[in-house]
Amino acid sequence: MRLGPGLRRFLGLAFRTVGILAGLAVGTLVAAGEYETFKVSKTVLFWVTVSFAAASAAANGLSVWGNFRGWARTRAEVRVQLALTQCLVAVAKEIGVDPDHLGVSAYIPAVRWVKSDASVFLGLPAEVLVRVVRFRLQDVPQPSRVARTRSKGAVGECWATSRTIHRPWRQQAVQHSGASMTRQQFDQLSAHLRDGFEYAEYLRIAHKYSEVLAVPVLSEAGDLVGVLSLDLAMGANVQRDVLSTSAVDGIASVTATIVRDDLKHLFPIE
Repeated sequence: MRLGPGLRRFLGLAFRTVGILAGLAVGTLVAAGEYETFKVSKTVLFWVTVSFAAASAAANGLSVWGNFRGWARTRAEVRVQLALTQCLVAVAKEIGVDPDHLGVSAYIPAVRWVKSDASVFLGLPAEVLVRVVRFRLQDVPQPSRVARTRSKGAVGECWATSRTIHRPWRQQAVQHSGASMTRQQFDQLSAHLRDGFEYAEYLRIAHKYSEVLAVPVLSEAGDLVGVLSLDLAMGANVQRDVLSTSAVDGIASVTATIVRDDLKHLFPIE
């Protein structure tokens, strides 16, 4: 189980509080026994002392473990960021596009509360892909805040099939760039064009990208541990598919292999 920084701080505080209370109890019992206020059982004194020592050791151990995890996570973040940067630059050079228009992200599976458009409740827990790294030389387009399930987009299909998925998105982007879409218009779109996205999600994402490439991140045993995605922004004004070549696939796949052991150390960024 992965403990987030907030939970680690809470457990550390809890252990320290128990340790303080046990320490006060030890002091009180010893003082009471010495002054013969009442007779202190050696068994009680022993177990209170053990509790104090155990709580103190647990708090200190958790602190050391948290520091080690933080150090490991920082090193993992640096390695992943470097690998994604090199991937972006290499792809930009390969396809002859300004790297400002490219983006690269890494996702890992996690359980989150997901609310659909039709739901009137807060949502239900579901396994989704959460983004742990996002890199663009320019911070546009902004993140789309999509609950990425196995049925949504190239990233979701890659997760569901453990295969590389290329999705040309230019038609959707051209049709809806700078224009709003009513719910009725959205419902009339084919399932292919909706690509698994719900209405609100589609409005946030349709105008941003001309194409997306999603590559599975596989463990040595062949299990999917994440997804690496490359996207080309509509601002690049490229009228042909450029992320679907074997060369780009090769660059992305090598990057996925490089980062696979580090992704588990990272926390979601959105």
